[in-house]
Amino acid sequence: MTSIGDDAFSSCTSLSSITIPSGVTSIGDRAFEKCTSLSSITIPSSVTSIGGYAFRSCTSLISTTIPSSVTSIGDRAFEGCTSLSSITIPSIGKYVFSGCTSLISITIPSGVTSICECAFWDCTSLISITIPSSVTSIGGWAFYRCSSLSSITIPSSVTSIGLYAFYRCSSLSSITIPSSVTSILPHAFSDCTNLSSIWMENATPISITSYQFGGVDKTGCTLYVPTGSKSAYQNASGWKDFQNIIEFEPDTDISALDNAIYIEKTEGRIGGTMDISVRLKNSYPVRGFQFKLELPEGTTINDWKLSTNRLPSGATLSDKIATQRIDGNTINVACSLNYGDATFTGNDGEIATVNVTFADDMEVGSYPIYLTACDVTTAGGTDEDLNDVKATLVLEDYLPGDANGDGKIRIGDATAILNYIVGNVPSNFQEKAADTNGDGKIRIGDATAILNIIVSQ
Repeated sequence: MTSIGDDAFSSCTSLSSITIPSGVTSIGDRAFEKCTSLSSITIPSSVTSIGGYAFRSCTSLISTTIPSSVTSIGDRAFEGCTSLSSITIPSIGKYVFSGCTSLISITIPSGVTSICECAFWDCTSLISITIPSSVTSIGGWAFYRCSSLSSITIPSSVTSIGLYAFYRCSSLSSITIPSSVTSILPHAFSDCTNLSSIWMENATPISITSYQFGGVDKTGCTLYVPTGSKSAYQNASGWKDFQNIIEFEPDTDISALDNAIYIEKTEGRIGGTMDISVRLKNSYPVRGFQFKLELPEGTTINDWKLSTNRLPSGATLSDKIATQRIDGNTINVACSLNYGDATFTGNDGEIATVNVTFADDMEVGSYPIYLTACDVTTAGGTDEDLNDVKATLVLEDYLPGDANGDGKIRIGDATAILNYIVGNVPSNFQEKAADTNGDGKIRIGDATAILNIIVSQ
């Protein structure tokens, strides 16, 4: 047997499970359509194509894994699979998951180039999705009425966002549109009623009308645009409707700024806990600072602490006034020195660390980090607003350099690598993480790289 033909098991309503033998390369159109009792199916790695409507209205199907050998999935292949809660899939065709109201999350592997129209139409339970950097277009109605989708990262490979692509994604609170996007079609984000921030990385406004963000509160939603482009957006059709337009530095080259609160590119581990270093670059003495740090969904902020290395001589941690407000993945911090005439002198260094935990179900990939509401108080008592800054968080399934698996990079990791090199392999040794310099081998250079990381911290 090399194929399962069109309509082969269509409407076999008592069929509860089936194993497709190795050697089958194709599953035909409507092959399992309306098999309403089918709860599980194993698809072998020999299969390269799944036909249109193949599993349409298999209302008891809970989960399945489609192997990477599959290069094409026909339109509406899983439409109406109302019990489907998770799936791993190599390609996204038209209406593939339309009406899968139990689908909570999905992983789209690298290699998929487009998310076709209506792919996730009415997936009302879909909370998160990771789009790989191979995707270049998001089709019309792709996430239409995905009302539970709270966040999504559009990779810098995407050039177009289609009609009604995120229409009525009423839980979507923030969206970053990379500079690669040159086309946003009407109603792409209409009725995203919870949208509070839009981050545009393109310094030249994309041509839109009032329809692309119809129903979005233009008074309450903040539009962030690259430094130097505010005037262009204020005069551009569609964009000028936003009442609060703020300039920010996208993925900042901090050397270009004289004064800033910032975070450099950060690497984290899924399921791990780490301290994120918040740094202040200032060319004049300041007595205090404040910032709002927003991390991606799935991140929990546990606490923060003021760093001692920027305190003036003689000052202690008790000689300051500090407030914080933590709300899940967001923290607001305000700090003022309360020690005579003490100031943070002109310098570039850490002012605070924020302790965070990344959820086990977050996906490997790059995520935006936002620092907003940044300002400092000068020695003379004057408040100075600083540019808002976007940084990048890179999440791996391991922490590069964490050779001993304790979630931190310390001298013990260098020691673990040296023991590994001489044949005394530690029981908790993490080979993937130990390749600190990324050359595919574990050698003395990796131990040296760890020492450099420790010094830089």
